[in-house]
Parts: sequence; structure tokens; C-alpha cells
Amino acid sequence: MREIPVFERVISFYANLIQFDHPGWVKDASNPNLKRYIRIENDPAIGWSVVGSGTKHKYLLYFNGQFPYVHQNFVTLNLGNSYPTYSNTPVLQVITQGQGTTKKSEVNFPTGKKTSSIDIYSRTYKSPSKADSQDISRYGKGDALYSNVEQL
Repeated sequence: MREIPVFERVISFYANLIQFDHPGWVKDASNPNLKRYIRIENDPAIGWSVVGSGTKHKYLLYFNGQFPYVHQNFVTLNLGNSYPTYSNTPVLQVITQGQGTTKKSEVNFPTGKKTSSIDIYSRTYKSPSKADSQDISRYGKGDALYSNVEQL
């Protein structure tokens, strides 16, 4: 194993600090014909939004009743991965995730409303080869590509 010099670590950290989501983000050998786009559409789950395919996040720009009302996933901070308590979990996710029991509420999925603790706005890419029957029942067969979510 190579010892990485401190200077190289610092440069690498700052070079990857700000990440921009784009249609070329997803590299999935099991899904070579993935459509790649960014467009405005009226999504059945959240309404009018800027959505992407081939992007890390499904919803890149959306509006809802939660302050600050306009939310974006075009630009994210990459603070690295957490160790050891939350091993291999992004630091920003550890900082912003809730504590204690999950909060269940009525969530508007593309397939209809259901009671769940899922944060529908946090949908990120999941390979179709890893989608299970629960993902398909929540998001529909064609929309299960973005079924990795965070809990409320």
C-alpha cells in the first residue's frame, strides 16, 4: 500500500470538494442504453421540476412548501467519507441525517400515495440490476432507476 503524502491528500480533497451533477455522472455497465438528459417535467411524485437521467440525483431543481421553497441538487459538497462510526457514509449525509426514530408521513410516490419515512426528494441512481420488487412497487417499473433514498 502506497503512503500518500499530506500535500497530495490536501490537493485531492479540495479538488473534489464541489461536485456538479450532469448526465454523464452514472457509469453503469449493466445499463449501457441509459437515456441521458436534463429536462423540465411534471413529475407525478413532486410536480414541476428539473429532472435528470444519467445524473446522480433524479431531482436537480424542485419547489415545495418547505423553507427555502426552492431546492437544488446540481451542486453538492463532497466532504469525504466518515470513519469509523458511519463507515463509508458521506460526511455531509452524516451531518444532515436525523437522529432517533424515523418520521412516517404520507408520501406521494409516482405509483400513488403511501405512508412511509422516505424522503422522495433524495432519490439517487440505483442500477436496474439491483432494483427489487419494493422499489418497483413504489416508483413503477420504468422509474425504479432512481430508488436510493434517505429516511426522514
